[in-house]
Amino acid sequence: MDNTKSASWTDQEVTECFQAITSCVTPEMVTAFIQRRSQIRDPPIRLFNIVSSRFDYKTLDGQYIGIFNPRTGSRFGELPCSGPREVEDATRAAKESFKSWKQASRYDRAQHLRRISKVIREKRDAFAAWESFDQGKTLQRARSEVLGAIAHFE
Repeated sequence: MDNTKSASWTDQEVTECFQAITSCVTPEMVTAFIQRRSQIRDPPIRLFNIVSSRFDYKTLDGQYIGIFNPRTGSRFGELPCSGPREVEDATRAAKESFKSWKQASRYDRAQHLRRISKVIREKRDAFAAWESFDQGKTLQRARSEVLGAIAHFE
């Protein structure tokens, strides 16, 4: 586990990075994106927890865990090292959100799940490209897994 401390990211930078990530629809585009981002940011990508529909920037003592490309061994990103406090905050938020979810009709809940399916379907090429890059899977295997995720939400 590679724990690192890195400079803060702004909400705007996180949003711009996310938008750029979702536009990469082939493994080649992912690789080119990582190479470009490496020239302006170390690490090129930083992921954050999402709690109550917002980016949660808290980590365990400001630490992050490196994300490595399994084919090359190169570090291309990092994700938060979450400790008990962060997990408790997320659990508390989930319990609070569940109150309204369980009150929603079956139809409304189904609509939300179908919307997730629709978004994954719309971005399926990006999901597959990143899954291939991040996990070292063939693109064909990654596409198959993304289609499986879509089916789970339908």
